[in-house]
Amino acid sequence: MRYAKLDNGRIVLPPKNYGNIINAYLNPEWLSANGYELHDDAWFVANTTMPEPSEADLRFAQIKADFWAVVDTACAEVGKTRADLPDRFNAEDMITLATINGMTATSLIEYSQKFMVISLDILHNYHNWDDLFKA
Repeated sequence: MRYAKLDNGRIVLPPKNYGNIINAYLNPEWLSANGYELHDDAWFVANTTMPEPSEADLRFAQIKADFWAVVDTACAEVGKTRADLPDRFNAEDMITLATINGMTATSLIEYSQKFMVISLDILHNYHNWDDLFKA
């Protein structure tokens, strides 16, 4: 059990020291007088809310979705799936898979351009290629 209170929908834990009160978080009288109550873990879980995703989070989610759509389309064009690629592949792995399996030069150029744009979007949004593989 821990002391806490809700303030505008947010959980507030008591301060360690408050003004000239040392160890305020250990003083039941002070805690009670300032609105803090003992709560169990279930209360904390019930009152914890996930923050709304930021605009940057939403933008990166779209970039990630675009990336995987291009990967799936490129793989399908040569009769392959994501499973045929290494776990953490890069653009060279994609080009190798495509050329070995007969992708035309025109398609290679088209997909290379798509991956280039996606890579620039990733960098512009302060991410890197590895972030595409995170859940």
